[in-house]
Amino acid sequence: MAGSDFTVPAGATSDVPIGLTAVGEQVVSTSPGGFTGSLIVDMLNYGYVPPGPGSQLSSLTLTTADSPTYPAGATASCGGAVFVGPDTSCPFARNVAKAYAGSVMAGNGTVTASSPVTGDSYQMNCTGGSPVVCRGGTNAVVEFYP
Repeated sequence: MAGSDFTVPAGATSDVPIGLTAVGEQVVSTSPGGFTGSLIVDMLNYGYVPPGPGSQLSSLTLTTADSPTYPAGATASCGGAVFVGPDTSCPFARNVAKAYAGSVMAGNGTVTASSPVTGDSYQMNCTGGSPVVCRGGTNAVVEFYP
């Protein structure tokens, strides 16, 4: 009936808009006395976080004391589901992920992506999977979940 896909950086707070489907809009418009819904938060690499029984939510705060975890070979997150190695910029990593997605590739292959940092384009050899792992350029490592 509703959903949202968002990223909130560690240590940050954000209001998150939730879009209603056509059915969700119909339920809201035909429920003069209000309505009750359920909230499920699905966190990438953590699983889902349901509210406690009988919860009355007007807002939700999720906090973790866990250290960040990255796919093997990655040393930083670029937000969303894109990760990089130590010699790779996030703008380049996002371009690699876009090139892979735009190639309609579902497995192993080579993509070419430009780096906004260096101004050059680099070939990256990608191994399909979850995550997709791309290596090439000048010691670049890009990992992402398609």
